[in-house]
Amino acid sequence: MSETRTLVVERVMPHPPEKVWRALTQTALLEDWLMKNDFKPTVGARFAFRTQPMPHWNGVVDCEVLAIEPHQRLSYSWNAAGGLQTTVTWTLAVADAEAASVTVAPTVYVPFAE
Repeated sequence: MSETRTLVVERVMPHPPEKVWRALTQTALLEDWLMKNDFKPTVGARFAFRTQPMPHWNGVVDCEVLAIEPHQRLSYSWNAAGGLQTTVTWTLAVADAEAASVTVAPTVYVPFAE
């Protein structure tokens, strides 16, 4: 039996959605807070996040952009070594004039859930 599980995290960031969007979609800014990458904000683009390898993980996460709605929604696959298949979806909304409501919802495919 298999299933998917989603964890939803919502936060208000003290920055406008356009600034948060740049942090999610510009390669250098993504590297500042996440990992080295070759991200391109184009549906269908394949890219990878890279970090220091460690035991049982080569430090690479293979991804593909699944959906983009500029300044509103970004979704990509997240496939790490070992077969963990995840879809990460970021959703942005205006909280007020100087803040963005940010939701991240990773959905994990669980191949043998009970």
